[in-house]
Amino acid sequence: MSRNRGRRYELLLAQYLRAWWPAAEAPPPSRPGSDVLGTPGIVWENKTAREFSPLEFTRQARRHAGGTGDQPVVVYWPPQVGEAQAGNTLAIVPLKHMIRLLIAAGYGPDATPERTLPQ
Repeated sequence: MSRNRGRRYELLLAQYLRAWWPAAEAPPPSRPGSDVLGTPGIVWENKTAREFSPLEFTRQARRHAGGTGDQPVVVYWPPQVGEAQAGNTLAIVPLKHMIRLLIAAGYGPDATPERTLPQ
């Protein structure tokens, strides 16, 4: 991945997210942490690498969340998915987080003692 391509897609991700989070912005490249700011409670890890390494990508996002309780999300831009198709790129979250999001959105059973939410 070239740094220019990675930076271009960080800016594109922030632009795409502004439809829901108007304050979304890509911080300077030298700043550690989330690749997009202005989306409270979410840590974004933007990836354009040719080698698909989802476990490493999600580990990095979780490290950036640093136990804050923020939701780590990896956005992976596969080859041939570009600016015109930003909504078709891949968002990757650990399964335990996805289960929590789905239940919070009204899918699946309510949490009961028999069915506790994943930790």
